[in-house]
Amino acid sequence: MSSLSLKGRVAIITGSSSGLGQATAVLFAQRGCAVVVTGTNEKRLQETLEKCQKAGLKRDQILTVAGDITTHKTREEIVTRTFETFQRIDILVNNAGALYTGFIKDLEEKDIDTTFNLNFKVPVLLSKLVFPYLKETKGTVCPMERSLSLRPFCL
Repeated sequence: MSSLSLKGRVAIITGSSSGLGQATAVLFAQRGCAVVVTGTNEKRLQETLEKCQKAGLKRDQILTVAGDITTHKTREEIVTRTFETFQRIDILVNNAGALYTGFIKDLEEKDIDTTFNLNFKVPVLLSKLVFPYLKETKGTVCPMERSLSLRPFCL
């Protein structure tokens, strides 16, 4: 069975400092895709970078961008630095997300805002920023909705 080659492609993978995002970055690296790893924890981003190098990428094929993706500044930095570094964007993996797992009696407005922003607003706005580049390369957006599959959500 042959694996899909992504050599020459560039992928932005949000929330790639751990878990499914990190595994996606490593898989893309194994297939030759330059990766942009993002998250808030710089130490864990460094771990992802090292795993991508072990998977076969050279250091100059990996870009790390640390920051809060719920801010326009960070989203713009991700897109700008990606294009400046690689001169193209082929894939956006919208992996960053959140799920409130407490009881509804303990739910606060900030929990709703965080969940909505990370799961809906950020992917839409980041996709909008990346769209012109994806149009040029005939690229794609990969939404990753995994939060509900990890644990049931009960009221």
